[in-house]
Amino acid sequence: QPPPIWAMEMDEGRTKLVGTKKELFRNDMTWEGNLVEGVSMIKKNGYYYAFYAGAGCCGKGCTYTTGIARSKQLLGPWEKYAHNPVLVNDSTWKCPGHGTPIEKDGRNFLLYHAYDKKTDVYTGREGLLMEYRFSTDGWIEFIKKPGSARLTRFTDKDNFSGKNLSADWQWSVFQKPQTEINGGMLILKSVPVYGTYIGRKTLGGNYTATATIQAEKSNATTGVGMIGDEKNRVAVLYTGDRIQVISMRDGASTIVKEERVSAKKRIDLRIRVSNGNQVLFEYRAAGKSFIPLNDEPLNAVYLPPWDRAVRIGLISLGEKGRQSVFDDLEIEYE
Repeated sequence: QPPPIWAMEMDEGRTKLVGTKKELFRNDMTWEGNLVEGVSMIKKNGYYYAFYAGAGCCGKGCTYTTGIARSKQLLGPWEKYAHNPVLVNDSTWKCPGHGTPIEKDGRNFLLYHAYDKKTDVYTGREGLLMEYRFSTDGWIEFIKKPGSARLTRFTDKDNFSGKNLSADWQWSVFQKPQTEINGGMLILKSVPVYGTYIGRKTLGGNYTATATIQAEKSNATTGVGMIGDEKNRVAVLYTGDRIQVISMRDGASTIVKEERVSAKKRIDLRIRVSNGNQVLFEYRAAGKSFIPLNDEPLNAVYLPPWDRAVRIGLISLGEKGRQSVFDDLEIEYE
């Protein structure tokens, strides 16, 4: 069935819909595919302008683009711009859409999202700004300038020096983790079966993530990994007398590599990621050099499930009452 864009009056408190819904327009153009959505409007020069998205929003096979429609009356009739779509794939970004027009200091911008072509779904959809102006024929013209410079090497680090977990950490909406920060250390309470995690959104496709674990204070399976969601990940884990490289897909875990290791006080676990999905694992105990666990990269191309950007996560797995203790997490982007 076609997905129309509807308008319907709200009550003064904006808590419920009242009256009768009215169709404004629907997906009747080839480029719109099976969907129009994400409408955001402004009123200017006697017209209502609707910025909207069409086609497939998400994932590796996305086909998202952006269109413009206008009307002199909110409830129509609406006409679509003859030169739609107005935002399409370029040399850097793909699947641009679902935007909101804003005005700042007399200039007009569209805030929208798209995938970086280099890192694709592994870094998720990222926020972008594109300036636009009103054309002499009463439509919208985007001012497409060269892309801005991006940081090439930078570090994202948390040494848990504060009193509370910083706002950069994320976790599953289905499982809020139990955490405590004490003496510059993070205590992450364990959960059985799939474990629990806190994660940081990846900001590039090539990076090294190193987690320092207080081995003597951790009595759960403890590690660091690439998290797609609570049932999909690749990780390196320390269990007290051994290190495991695991691949979890749809909740089923496979041990890729296992080595006997005993750490008295601390152990560093490291993952090296290239192209967002090729992963090497290393560890270091007692201040020694890092020791590789796999010579050939583990292929994590199945991450993330659907459209969830990958997180670099700290993991704790074990029975209730057990815990994992971390000194810090450092992610170096190349």
